Amino acid sequence: MDFSIEKRYLDKGFRLVGGVDEVGRGAVAGPLFVGLAIFTDPDTAGDIFWTDSKQFSSEKKRRQVFMKLIELPGFLWSVGWVDAWEIDNNGIMWALGEALNRAIDKLKECCRPTLLLTDGKIPFPGVSIPQRTLVKGDSKSPSIAAASIVAKVVRDIYVASIDELTQYGVVSNKGYGTKVHMGKIKEIGLSPWHRKSFLKKLEEEGGRHG
Repeated sequence: MDFSIEKRYLDKGFRLVGGVDEVGRGAVAGPLFVGLAIFTDPDTAGDIFWTDSKQFSSEKKRRQVFMKLIELPGFLWSVGWVDAWEIDNNGIMWALGEALNRAIDKLKECCRPTLLLTDGKIPFPGVSIPQRTLVKGDSKSPSIAAASIVAKVVRDIYVASIDELTQYGVVSNKGYGTKVHMGKIKEIGLSPWHRKSFLKKLEEEGGRHG
């Protein structure tokens, strides 16, 4: 993987090209996170092993690469997130765009991207910065791969720290609907951190609110 995609748009006059990826879209508990990563000078990025965060064999490896990333000169990053109750009230598509806008807003005006490379087929809704979608972008663009790593590492740490989710095995399942997690929901009900809209069918079958 190289920076050919980023450089193509930089050569067209875009000042900063940012990569975007989401983590936690399919989880049943915890926030949705969106990562934003910008290499202000790709030529100084060094020789880091780029890949989608989900392809790393261990959480330890992801964190090691994350630490290398944030120490790179000229690397800018941010994360935005949307909580479970917001997803329940507004839907997952709204949440994707809102989380990205929150990540953008955390950057200084001078450091905000003028083009976004986003993973997948569908642009993030409600975002004013131009987007270019890339199917399997996390294996084609270092910026998207870096955004994937940033979002995954930060979300994993955050979700594992939520005391109310500890009893659901969140330290290992990170809020996804594993067999153990779903069994705990049936046993003790839902926490305020659960996405009730995702679990509507389970509730109809007898699940109760914790």
